[in-house]
Amino acid sequence: ALAAPGVPVVCLLGDGGLMFSPGEVLSARDEGLNITFLVWNNAGFREIAESMEAVGLPPLGCDPSPIGMEDFARACALPFVRVAPQTQALRAALAVQVTGPRLIEVAVQR
Repeated sequence: ALAAPGVPVVCLLGDGGLMFSPGEVLSARDEGLNITFLVWNNAGFREIAESMEAVGLPPLGCDPSPIGMEDFARACALPFVRVAPQTQALRAALAVQVTGPRLIEVAVQR
């Protein structure tokens, strides 16, 4: 089911998953949707690497060069903020009311 107009939505995704979705981010911007893209950035495809390791395979291709999230947000004309996962900054960033989509990067140490 789709959210009612004006209802805020949080889209939680990883940095690897975001690389498969720039079109959706731009569509949210074009439509002025109230979506917070909350990107968990560990600079890699950790879920895929862990799945490969679980079946005894060495992880291959799971550490691509990371993109600059701030540059990505700027290219999409989205408000941007970077926070650390262990701080209250994430709560503060989510509390800020915005009109339209925005991108919040949760910068995770590998």
